[in-house]
Amino acid sequence: MGGMMLEALTKPNSFFGRKIHEDIEWKTPIAIIALVIVVKILSSLIVAAGAIELFENVPIVDGMENFASSMMIIWFVISIFTTIIGTLLWWLFYSALFYIISSIFKAEGDFSRVMEFVSYGLLPNIFRSVIEVFYGNKLLLMLENGINDPTLTTDAMLSDPVMKVVPLLMIIFTLWSGYIWMYGLSYSRNISVKNAAIAVAIPVVLSILYTLFEYRIFLMG
Repeated sequence: MGGMMLEALTKPNSFFGRKIHEDIEWKTPIAIIALVIVVKILSSLIVAAGAIELFENVPIVDGMENFASSMMIIWFVISIFTTIIGTLLWWLFYSALFYIISSIFKAEGDFSRVMEFVSYGLLPNIFRSVIEVFYGNKLLLMLENGINDPTLTTDAMLSDPVMKVVPLLMIIFTLWSGYIWMYGLSYSRNISVKNAAIAVAIPVVLSILYTLFEYRIFLMG
């Protein structure tokens, strides 16, 4: 299974070209979604643990340490449910969106096949989660260093070149997903790669624009 995922990440054209002649199977797609969910939850746990440690070790308003730690625990528990539901909904959303948009090009193929192939395009999200852990811990470190001087923390974040690299990496992973989806949609809906690229481009571009907006303070700083 690991070999299949690696081939989907690096050689999506040949991978989907072979998979389209096989029966639809849900074992691997479900495993991919489960892996994405687990990695996201673990990344949230690492960031939450770092935040709790910060609240316990850094002197803040009396009585706020326990409250802040409790809030982080509650946030983590909620994030477990939102991650599970959210990942499943995004999988369904992207599949439905690609299926609908590709219909403009007189596409063929079952929705179930589209869902199967779209799952492979979510694999780069694993790397996104790793970067988000680094990003979250970097923010916590800056917050700890500048806890008594908020302007120092802001200046440090805006001037740190690493914080400018993070959104660029996020965009690369989004483009990577789009690259996989392009071939997956081409084979699953029996349309040209060009038309598949057009169908995939819409949500990918919107995702990139959202990333630029989310990290605008670092890119413009």
